[in-house]
Amino acid sequence: VDQVHVIRHQVLVEGRSQRRVAREFGISRVTVRKYVEGATPERREDQPRARPVWEKVRSRIEELLAAVEEAERRTGRETYVVFSSDNGFFLGEHRLPYEKSWHYGAATDVPLIIRGPGVQRGAEVSVPVGNIDLAPTFAALAGARVLANDGGRSSKALVAVEVPGDWRSTALIEHPEAALGLVHL
Repeated sequence: VDQVHVIRHQVLVEGRSQRRVAREFGISRVTVRKYVEGATPERREDQPRARPVWEKVRSRIEELLAAVEEAERRTGRETYVVFSSDNGFFLGEHRLPYEKSWHYGAATDVPLIIRGPGVQRGAEVSVPVGNIDLAPTFAALAGARVLANDGGRSSKALVAVEVPGDWRSTALIEHPEAALGLVHL
C-alpha cells in the first residue's frame, strides 16, 4: 500500500478536501484528483524527488557533529553523541490509516545511535531499549548514578556490544488514548 492508497482513503473515507490533502502531502490538486479518480498519475523518473527538509536536517546534523569534533580536538576530551527520533507514521501499511497509534514496528521502533568513547564503530545491537532506559544509560555513560529508580536500566553494556544475559526480550508499549478507546490495538 502506498501514498495513493492513503490519499484516496483520506478523501473518500475520511471526507477530507482534496485541496487540504494536496497541501499536506505537498502535491498538486490535479494529482490528488487523479489518485481519487483511480487514474495513474504521470511520473517523470528523470527528475529526482526534492527533499529540501531532509537536506536541511542532514546539513545541520553534519554542522553540529563537526562542532563537537572540533571541541574534542581542542580540549582533548571525548564526548558521547546520541541521536534518536520520534516514532514513525503509517502511510497506509497494513491497510491502516495515516496515523501512528497502531502497535506495529513502523510506529513503535525508533533509532538510537550512540557515538563516543568505547562505542564500536558500525556495530548494531537489536534488543528492546525503552525511553525508560535512557536516563540510567546517560547517567552511566557520564559516570554518575541515577538517584531514583524508575524501572529503567542502563544500556551502557549495549554500547560495547555486550548484551547482558538477563536483558529483556520484549518491551511494554502503552498509549494514553488506549483507555479512551481511541487506539486500535
